[in-house]
Amino acid sequence: MKRPLDKTNKNDVLYDNIDVMDTINYTNRYRFYNAIEEMISQKIRMAAALRANGNIANMPIIRINLACPDEKPYPKQSERFFLLMKWAAKHGIVLETNVLEPVCLNSWVGRFIRETATLGFRNLYETAYHFYYPQTYNPETKKYETVPRKIIISPDDALAKNLCDFIFLNNGEIKTR
Repeated sequence: MKRPLDKTNKNDVLYDNIDVMDTINYTNRYRFYNAIEEMISQKIRMAAALRANGNIANMPIIRINLACPDEKPYPKQSERFFLLMKWAAKHGIVLETNVLEPVCLNSWVGRFIRETATLGFRNLYETAYHFYYPQTYNPETKKYETVPRKIIISPDDALAKNLCDFIFLNNGEIKTR
């Protein structure tokens, strides 16, 4: 498995893991995306072999570890990431997310967790949380504007609001609905 060559970047791909520990808005993200594409290609071949043997209960898993500081959607920069993840999901690959640090639901990461991550495999560490910036409609500009007031969603609230499936507690236990 190839890894991105730029070691100043914290985003990485290795074996079954995709680590997104830095912004997606950087110039060498194409190496990162190419490594993800190579991993998914391997997983698709594994899934096809499992299906051919009648073993559809044990589909391959990709673990996406998230500690991304992005607070913006970055639609152009994240477009290929979403295409790759949807391609993997279409072939039955489980997309497990592990939120290690606080992530913004207004960002591309928040969209990924809400829309693409595999239900039942969305994990949140107790020390992490979700947050967002509310939007309000401005009648003068006739546009929605983001309010610069951060709203924090605790791990327990994230579990109650179906934003995660499991909370990994600091004492080693797991909390679920």
